[in-house]
Amino acid sequence: MWGEIKYLGRKNLLVYVTSKCNQRCSHCFYLSKINVMEDSLSIENVRRILPRLPRIRDLCFTGGEPFLRNDLKEMASLFVDYLDAKRLEVDTNGSFSDRTYDFCKNYLSRYRKKKLTIQLSILGPASVHDSITGIKGSFEKLDETVTLLAGLNKKYKNIEIYFCVPIMRSNYKEAPFLMQYANNNNIMIKFSPLKSVTKTVHAKTSLHNTDFVVNDETLFLKNDEYRVFLQNVEKEIKKYKSALWPKRDRLRNHAYLFVNSGHSLGECRFRKNNLIFFSNGDYSMCELLKPIGNILDDNGDLAMAKENFKKWIENTKQCFCSHGSYIFNNMKQY
Repeated sequence: MWGEIKYLGRKNLLVYVTSKCNQRCSHCFYLSKINVMEDSLSIENVRRILPRLPRIRDLCFTGGEPFLRNDLKEMASLFVDYLDAKRLEVDTNGSFSDRTYDFCKNYLSRYRKKKLTIQLSILGPASVHDSITGIKGSFEKLDETVTLLAGLNKKYKNIEIYFCVPIMRSNYKEAPFLMQYANNNNIMIKFSPLKSVTKTVHAKTSLHNTDFVVNDETLFLKNDEYRVFLQNVEKEIKKYKSALWPKRDRLRNHAYLFVNSGHSLGECRFRKNNLIFFSNGDYSMCELLKPIGNILDDNGDLAMAKENFKKWIENTKQCFCSHGSYIFNNMKQY
């Protein structure tokens, strides 16, 4: 058996519940595996592996598009009940309004003392959004989802909804529209620089997870361009309440420029707090670096799993990157 990992003290678990997606976003750092990687995290397999895992604080479902799974409600209940997660986040492109609403209503009614976070990806006004996703009408579908979730946002105190905006050359001038749209719908917004192992990770290249590459690297803004973008957003936020763009995200974006220039914020804390499951069963402590093993492999033993983790921790001591998770976790020490 691959054994328990309680000794690692993991706080957060990120699960790629599927590799399938209905969109083909040009900036997707997971594009090479979309609709290609085998989805092995069936309900049956999840029931088998969950008893081996420790309790965690935060659980995140991502993909692919999570709401393409018809059994997502059952999947969520299994993970939350077994691991006693205090918060579940679901990252979605907002294409499936009825499924999203039904999932949220069910979860909020069942877990009144646990927080549910829905992260909606938005890329700009309809013409820009649809161009980037490659799907005509995708913004309209997102807008329908936003309208439905607005009702839940008013009824339940334990739901948090926010927009995540991947910033790239094709949409960085759309900040005024995006902030107004977020404000009109009373939804927080955060801006996220693109991530790609070849552009953002400072580590031994032998550790790179080469599946996580943005194919079109011309989409990345230069540091000077990103600095101008942030200055414009800082001006724009003055029109709205400050909570629209949380302070921690502002700081994280400014820290991105520092790290992207080749400066470290110290030994990565993210890799010590997190565990990641991919849809084929591979597991790692960082999605941008190579997997350590496979959770569905029953041939290994606990001693071997511990040894693999120890080697991985040692080999990544000097690793740092401009991934938002690294920056946010390491900012806490300052």
